[in-house]
Amino acid sequence: MLCMTALSNRRAPALADFVADPNLLSSPNPSIRKQSVGILSRLGTPSQLTALLKTLPTLPHEERENTSKAIVTICQRIPDRDTQSAPVIALFQDADENLRPYLLSIAGRIGGKDAENFVSGMITNASESEKDAAVTALCNWPDSSVGSRLLAIAQFGETESQRIRAIRALARVVVLPSSHYTPDEQLSIMKRLMAWSSSQEERKLVLDRVKSVTNPGTVEFLRSFLEDSELQQQAESSLVHLARVRELRRMVPSLRDDLVRIVKESSNPDLRKRAQQFLQDY
Repeated sequence: MLCMTALSNRRAPALADFVADPNLLSSPNPSIRKQSVGILSRLGTPSQLTALLKTLPTLPHEERENTSKAIVTICQRIPDRDTQSAPVIALFQDADENLRPYLLSIAGRIGGKDAENFVSGMITNASESEKDAAVTALCNWPDSSVGSRLLAIAQFGETESQRIRAIRALARVVVLPSSHYTPDEQLSIMKRLMAWSSSQEERKLVLDRVKSVTNPGTVEFLRSFLEDSELQQQAESSLVHLARVRELRRMVPSLRDDLVRIVKESSNPDLRKRAQQFLQDY
């Protein structure tokens, strides 16, 4: 292990080939497995992906996440964004049944055109278990490029689990700085997600994520939940977050009244303090 550490610190490329040996990736020693995955994450190339992917289902559950992240990191070193998932897709047809869900999930995390075509085909033609894994892949997508597909699942998904996963995924990617949606479109989608949500947990998530949409309509949307005892505090928190934007305070003068109300009535002392700070800017 000391030798591995020394070579890793020097970022020796040959070390990636050495640790890709299944005897290290599948070592009975958890420390060696962890160090091997870390080395591949830093130094690995697509040539080591087969060994890493085949090891994935054999690992203890708590180690699979870091291994999946390492695979995504290696694939992201491929220059062409649209073909970064190609090594993962290439393994799918001949992969063991227990590996296929992982391959779908990882392809979704990588994203790109090849991954979108691959995952979309699985939703149309695969078995029920693989269709569900493909839905998970879409929900793992790193950007908003599959937003229309997620919207369809959020509203019409075959199971409640699929609909919830799609709602959560959309609440994440729709408001990313890289999102291709305009602020008006973002707010419209968040309103739809609110209407489709079946639990307060998802509704709170939507109210939290919508604070990224610095749009006058967002203030009105959040304000409509100030009388809801279960959602009130999340709506207050997002309103206070929006109040940090001076241009929005200028466009929506009534936001000051919301801050006054939060200072007087909120049960959260931190929110009251933050709201008071923004009131001093008026």
